[in-house]
Amino acid sequence: MGHTDDIRETMIDMMCNDDEFIQSIEIQTSNTKQMTLRFKKWMDVLEKTVSGSYPRTFSYDLKKQLFDRDSTCWICHNRIMAIEDAEVDHKDPYSKGGPTTIENAQLAHRYCNRHKSDKLA
Repeated sequence: MGHTDDIRETMIDMMCNDDEFIQSIEIQTSNTKQMTLRFKKWMDVLEKTVSGSYPRTFSYDLKKQLFDRDSTCWICHNRIMAIEDAEVDHKDPYSKGGPTTIENAQLAHRYCNRHKSDKLA
């Protein structure tokens, strides 16, 4: 299946970083307005992800390349034991205009990256 890694990474990103999406999951989950918002946001992002026009996430191939080269987390400096526990992070945060390019990519534990948010660069 094409784009499965991109879809998974995009969903995880939305569930961790999109406050409006998180609230639509946590609050009034059966409320029609919240459910409509949740599915609309997901469908919009999914369409961009599958069409290749969603520049926020790095490809799995790039993640594997970085992992094979050096599986050290740039945040905690410990070894990442499995690629499934890794995430490619933007050196310059995407939220502050950082591009999704190999030059702006660094490998981190998923946990470390999720807890740093865009506070570090």
